[in-house]
Amino acid sequence: MLADVVFEQIEEEIDAAWQVLRDGLKSDNARTRIRAAAYIVRHTDAGRRRGFGRRGSSHDEPVEPQTVTLKWMDT
Repeated sequence: MLADVVFEQIEEEIDAAWQVLRDGLKSDNARTRIRAAAYIVRHTDAGRRRGFGRRGSSHDEPVEPQTVTLKWMDT
């Protein structure tokens, strides 16, 4: 029961955050619109699928293993 209350509160906060971004897209200030749009395309799955976002930050892409060699040196 407590977990349900916490989950619902988190969902409400996420909804509020998305509303802030939507409001930013409708702002009279061009810089605010650009920042809101940039955040959305960089931080959503839909934006990343279309090539936006930071390279190498996707957890869906497999990463090639790298060989690491450690060498102990006595001082």
